[in-house]
Amino acid sequence: CEYLKNLTPGGFRMYLINNENGFILENSFQLYKMIHWIKTEMFAYLTIFNSRGFNADLNLDYETKFLIILTLVNSDFNFYDRNRTLIRTSEHYQASSGSQNRYFIFKRKTMYYVHMINVRFKTAVCPLVFQNSKLAQISFKNLHNTFYKKNFIQFINLKNVSLNSFINSLRFFNFFGLDLNTKLIDENVFSNTSEFYFDGLINSIQSDLFARFSNLKN
Repeated sequence: CEYLKNLTPGGFRMYLINNENGFILENSFQLYKMIHWIKTEMFAYLTIFNSRGFNADLNLDYETKFLIILTLVNSDFNFYDRNRTLIRTSEHYQASSGSQNRYFIFKRKTMYYVHMINVRFKTAVCPLVFQNSKLAQISFKNLHNTFYKKNFIQFINLKNVSLNSFINSLRFFNFFGLDLNTKLIDENVFSNTSEFYFDGLINSIQSDLFARFSNLKN
């Protein structure tokens, strides 16, 4: 993997790999125990290959001060209920994730990084997935919107929702034919984002897109 070659040496590294039908990341993995293994480290790399997605009630709310870099590679960005039924609507997601305070993967006192490389987006993403997120950066690599290949993230439109999400930087790399609009860049999820970075072929830009983000600096 090109990204892994460039990682800074050191720190704790953990790889979850499945070369067959993929797996759903759920509470049975007990990833919160990873925190106990990195007490002597300054940061940790968690890289997931070939995942089918996440359980909506995934609970990794173990708070830590360590820097965590989460990378999804060749995986599906899907969410499932406890019966392993694919979630397609915000109502289904809310019913499956419970009424507890939601956090994307980890409950954090300090920010962490999420990188998505060759990740597949088969369904529109519910913005509630990123409720209470605290990310230094989230990046997407190799998204396409062409006649031959369509794979890019889109958000379900939720109005009058306060997500309390803090994502400093949103980055898109090596993409082709994306339309920059509020379906791609949800104004609730990225309301506190200060930096957008685009490195690829842009098809169109929504005329009032960037005016919607009052904290945007770069």
